[in-house]
Amino acid sequence: MRIARLLLVFLAVPAGIKSSLAQKKDENSYLRITNIRYATHTHSDAALNMLNVYMPKKGSNSPMVIWVHGGSLSYGDKDNMLHKPEYFTARGYVFVSLNYRVSPAVKHPVHAQDVADALVWLHENAKHYSGDPEKMFLIGHSNGADLAALVALDSKYLIKSGGSPAMLDGVVLLDGEGYDLSLLMKTGTNKMKEWYMEAFGKTKKEWDQASAVNFVKPDSNLPPFMVAYADDQEPSEKQAIALSKKLSEANIRNTVFHYEKKTTNSLNKELGKETDKPTEDIYRFLQEIHYIAVNPIK
Repeated sequence: MRIARLLLVFLAVPAGIKSSLAQKKDENSYLRITNIRYATHTHSDAALNMLNVYMPKKGSNSPMVIWVHGGSLSYGDKDNMLHKPEYFTARGYVFVSLNYRVSPAVKHPVHAQDVADALVWLHENAKHYSGDPEKMFLIGHSNGADLAALVALDSKYLIKSGGSPAMLDGVVLLDGEGYDLSLLMKTGTNKMKEWYMEAFGKTKKEWDQASAVNFVKPDSNLPPFMVAYADDQEPSEKQAIALSKKLSEANIRNTVFHYEKKTTNSLNKELGKETDKPTEDIYRFLQEIHYIAVNPIK
């Protein structure tokens, strides 16, 4: 009789409450610490120099996946992660999402330096959040991919923050638009050009200083790259191919992925879904790097 009453009570729970309970269950599948400050800058929005950490409930000394959001360098937020934390923590990774200062309030090189500051802070504090500082993977989406590529390839940002590119074990770039800003100014849409000029300036000299392709050089400390682009924008394809060509010429391991049925938005929003092909490829990329680290090629 008691069981029947409990069942009736459960069935009578309003839909809104049931939805709330389901969401709480999902959130409890990992441990989450939000709004951790990684840097302090005078006269800046403090929230833009913070990060969130999502930790697996079990295990320690876990590899870390660090996410750099897109948003045309003028918007975006570390809190809008959808399926990503659940997917990576379920597979034993610490997942980190970070904010950085945005334009028009700031201009280059502030965005890139913020990303570098966050990476060095994570390297120094990883063990406090169940992370392994020797296993750091950087993932950027859209202009976040531009920043990830620049920070990984132009060592001055990480060095200024007290680190080095050797901190990174792998870099995943999803539909970047500005690895080569001079090329973007020839092939990009007018709106795209407007966003990037607002963030980087209007001269070729300024574009060259913010273009990851100009800092590719043979370096055994550089990590392997996964470079992906969606099918909805031609500039992204040209950018991916241009960067891959430079990486290959410098003997830096890289693989290019073309997702014909994806858009920039769906690459982001569907990442972490169990049936998502880019998610599967990213996970395989991370696992292959780990295998090579344990079994180095002789």
